[in-house]
Amino acid sequence: MIVNIRTIELYSYILNNPYKTVKELAQDMSVDERKIRYEIENLNFLLSLNKIEYKILNSVGKISIEKNLKTVEFSKILLSLEKPSQKQRRDIIIFKYLTESKINIKRLTEEFDVSRTTLKKDLKYIEEKIFKEKKIHQPLKMLLKDEHELELRGILVKILLKYRDNLMLKLKSNMVTEFIKDKISLINKKSIKKFLEKISGEKVLKSEFYDFFYSYMLVSILRISSGKSLSTRILNANFLKNTKEYEIITKYISILEKNNKIIFRSEERR
Repeated sequence: MIVNIRTIELYSYILNNPYKTVKELAQDMSVDERKIRYEIENLNFLLSLNKIEYKILNSVGKISIEKNLKTVEFSKILLSLEKPSQKQRRDIIIFKYLTESKINIKRLTEEFDVSRTTLKKDLKYIEEKIFKEKKIHQPLKMLLKDEHELELRGILVKILLKYRDNLMLKLKSNMVTEFIKDKISLINKKSIKKFLEKISGEKVLKSEFYDFFYSYMLVSILRISSGKSLSTRILNANFLKNTKEYEIITKYISILEKNNKIIFRSEERR
């Protein structure tokens, strides 16, 4: 029985979006109807194999499964059966390093069930391809300097945006999104939405622009909570302090500070 990313995503989608037809599921998942039916059979077999008495039902053409503690927990079982792709594994390593500031090779080889050689290739790729693109010439095993903080946040934002449908719309689930959800679980997301509405002066409509700033605020709160702040090396700092935008941000920044128990230094407000 093969458990792949499509199996996991389909189960999560059915669980959170019940009473859709096979045709609608196929359109939403961008696969043909035959594969949807095949995966549903796979999932029902796995449910029975794990002694879960609930199954995915087809009632008058509508697909659904009862959402309860057991069926929600089954999502975690599926995740444990599926190994992340190379890209997903590398995204997790980057996110883990930039939120924990350390890499434990032995633990990662056990977590991903890969060899040390494979993991070292991942680390080399991250150092050479990703960090050097941001002009960060430093091995992962060394702690990154504050002067690179803005670039590092950009890397984390890029990963969040890659999985924004999974995280913000809650359409799909995989090992990366589960890891990220755990990392940002203590952040007050409503405070970010309220802050963005206040500084824009109106209710913010969802868009790529909104997704970017929402993701950036998530990353900023995460980094500040772990003791990482932007460098004081910012051009035209005195000029920025006199702008209307700076005044507005300063006025409403307390929304984020109070709800997330952090302090934004003046460099964070520019």
